[in-house]
Amino acid sequence: SPVEIAATVKSQHIEFSKNYLISTSVATNYETQIKKALAFGLFSADLGYLTIYQKTGQMVDYLLTINNLANDLRVSQFYDFQVLKTLVTSSDNMDSLLFLTVSSFHEIDAYFTVSNRSYLTVAMITGVWLESLYLLTQVSKDNPTKTKNFFDKIGSQKELLIRLFEILKVYHGHPQFDYLITEFEKLVDVYKDVKITIVEKQTMQQVIEANVILEALNKDGFIALDILFDTGKSTIKPESQAIIDELVKLMKENTTLKISIEGHTDNVGNANENK
Repeated sequence: SPVEIAATVKSQHIEFSKNYLISTSVATNYETQIKKALAFGLFSADLGYLTIYQKTGQMVDYLLTINNLANDLRVSQFYDFQVLKTLVTSSDNMDSLLFLTVSSFHEIDAYFTVSNRSYLTVAMITGVWLESLYLLTQVSKDNPTKTKNFFDKIGSQKELLIRLFEILKVYHGHPQFDYLITEFEKLVDVYKDVKITIVEKQTMQQVIEANVILEALNKDGFIALDILFDTGKSTIKPESQAIIDELVKLMKENTTLKISIEGHTDNVGNANENK
């Protein structure tokens, strides 16, 4: 996700740069529904970057741009601009902002599906992924001494690239998708020599206490925790139980705390299993 990418960048003490962002002044260049959906994804990824770095002034501009795109795509009912605008004025609201942004995306996705416009979801996801990859590659190029471990992250995008490429090819024959397909073919060619090797190793147990989790939430508005599941099951691995216990402790000691939980699949299993 763009938020995860931005958090990774910030964790390396890399300074914020507006040069990585798409200027909101070009938003009007995206004229068709598919292009607007693509732009929605692009600007949403930039918003994730701004959110992690808490650039509240610029966030309002990007929120307004995304809101205008939402109006054009007829999904503004799922994107409460006034509430989001209020949340960005304080870093104390970052967790709520992230929660509402993710929730809005899922609602938009569901709406596109039932209204037979799922191709717009594909365009949105394409925009989010492209801009996130762009951020990761440009930060790596500009900060080579701080981002040596980013090369694996960039290389690991090959599997997502191939999956997204296959989805885009479903819409072959549509001029706007054909352009994306052509550009993705170039990316696939760039990645052709990238080899991904899965190394089996003993899982390290993450040990983190409830008070540390709370401090991170209060300071940054988010925290990444390694809660692992058995492949293809909802069973939590034993080595993650300690984190679950600390989360239970945290919530019992802070009964008014509101949190949202996000997760992602790994590269084990096939695409259908990892939906």
